[in-house]
Order: sequence, then structure tokens, then C-alpha cells
Amino acid sequence: MAAVAFVPTSAVRPRPRRAAAYRRRVLAFLILALMPFVLSWAARTTLGGGSLTAPGRSAPTRSYVVQSGDTLWDVARGLHPHGDLRATVDRLAAAHRGPELQAGERIALR
Repeated sequence: MAAVAFVPTSAVRPRPRRAAAYRRRVLAFLILALMPFVLSWAARTTLGGGSLTAPGRSAPTRSYVVQSGDTLWDVARGLHPHGDLRATVDRLAAAHRGPELQAGERIALR
């Protein structure tokens, strides 16, 4: 007669209690790991993370029609009568794509 080896049932399959506890721990970990993402999404949607303008409308832009002899410095001085104009002139030149102005041309002022 052959010897029969004894194998405990706990080694073959996990106990139902341990499996349930493992599933609860995994579920708790996933909830805690995903919570910051869910909260940030909820805050963005609730607080309105989009544009402050009405949907379908763009913000109105002011414009200036260039007169004969005007320079970007003249336009910048009209926007900001006091203070340093270099940043304003640089911004106008970048928006205009160059320093040359033509009489009758419209410049967008932002």
C-alpha cells in the first residue's frame, strides 16, 4: 500500500475570511489612491475651471487706427501715459509682428 501525503486545505485554497479581508484592503487602497484625482476633478468642475467669458463669445478687444507718423512708442504712451513703456512696446510689436506701422492700419490693444 502507498503512503498518502496529508495536505492541509489551507495550503490549497485561501480561507474565505482571508480572501475577503484581502479584497477589502485592496479596495481601500484604490479608493485612497484615487481620492486626490477625484477631489481635484470635482473642484475644477464645481468652481468653474474654464474661461470667465460667456460661452460662444470672445472678449472684446480694443483697437487703434494708426495715423500718419505714429510709432509703437506713441501708441504705448497713449495706453500708459506714465511709467516705463518698454514692456508695452515689446508686447505691441509681438502682436503686430514687427515695428513698422502703416497709416490706416488697425492695431489690437489688449
